[in-house]
Amino acid sequence: MLKEIEAQIGAEYFVRRLKSSGCRVYFDEVQENRLIFDVEQFCKVQGIDSKRCDFAVFLRNSNRKLCCILIELKRGALTASTVSEQLKGGANLIEDNFTGIDFELIPLVFVGNADKLEIENLKKKRIPFRNKRYGIALGRCNKRNNLDSAIGKTFRAY
Repeated sequence: MLKEIEAQIGAEYFVRRLKSSGCRVYFDEVQENRLIFDVEQFCKVQGIDSKRCDFAVFLRNSNRKLCCILIELKRGALTASTVSEQLKGGANLIEDNFTGIDFELIPLVFVGNADKLEIENLKKKRIPFRNKRYGIALGRCNKRNNLDSAIGKTFRAY
């Protein structure tokens, strides 16, 4: 299924590392069976000028269920409303470009130094996707095992 996803959008939009603006995501626990879609690059080349997340990671969990993790990287300040709009835009882009592929969605924001009130507001937001609403998971930029720490329990539950 991952090969089909790559073929559907084009191999040139998939990257090996997930890093932007001084915020890095570590795939310590998930080394294989994953694709990192560079949403920003895709939109830049395609001339899409709307709010969207930075990356989308497609992978399979331990139950072989396909998941799409929408990732927004925010090393500095953030506002919950802006970040949720970026994740919604990413969900819409994924819906429009990956039709006919069944997967679960995990919206995820990696933060550096963010205001605690904005983090609390972000936790209340929901991202609509394919007739469901998904809560936003949070992770820390530049920490070892940060992807697994952020989604570990959620991801294994599917």
